[in-house]
Amino acid sequence: MTDEVRSVGRPLGGSPKRSVARERLLDAALLEFARAGFAGASIRSITQLLGMRESGFYAHFPTKQAAYDALFEEGGPAVVVHWASQISADQAPEVALRKFAEETMHAWSATRARMLASIALRELFTRESDKRKELLTAIEEAQQKLGDLFAAWQQRGAIRSESAPKALAFEFLAPLVMLRILHFNQASTLDELREGDVLIARHVETFLRLVLAPPN
Repeated sequence: MTDEVRSVGRPLGGSPKRSVARERLLDAALLEFARAGFAGASIRSITQLLGMRESGFYAHFPTKQAAYDALFEEGGPAVVVHWASQISADQAPEVALRKFAEETMHAWSATRARMLASIALRELFTRESDKRKELLTAIEEAQQKLGDLFAAWQQRGAIRSESAPKALAFEFLAPLVMLRILHFNQASTLDELREGDVLIARHVETFLRLVLAPPN
């Protein structure tokens, strides 16, 4: 899926319709956040990159924080929560988990999302960052949603019952988060993106082989 690198991912459900001006502002904001960090970036510096007035920014975002939040929605923990929420316990686990991994990878391999990973590593783990708490909360929420699904699949007999549902959710999510950091970042080459695709697919299939209940 990464033979043609995407500039942006698919909008999540409920996201506002994208306009060209809004996308250009997000591109410029991302460049400025990468250069100066969130605290050092300003709306003036963002709009100067595009040769526009600050009023053009406010037509799309009420604050600098709103633009920052929009970028994190595209490539941050909201992606995991969104696609976990799309899974129904009525679905076969092998279909649902493959779809979850595919859509999450699609979002993370977009150019802006990969650049965001580099900013996140610098910004998230500072004492002043509210995004760190947001990240932990979102991962916990995704883990809980997947844990509930694993519990339902265990009750149906589709998933082995030896492991706790929330532990299964963690075992499924943890390699995806690790691969997001290592293979879907600003420095990743096309070969590394392809390797990330392969490793994610391999992880999903290995996980399914270990947890799917044997056919009757």
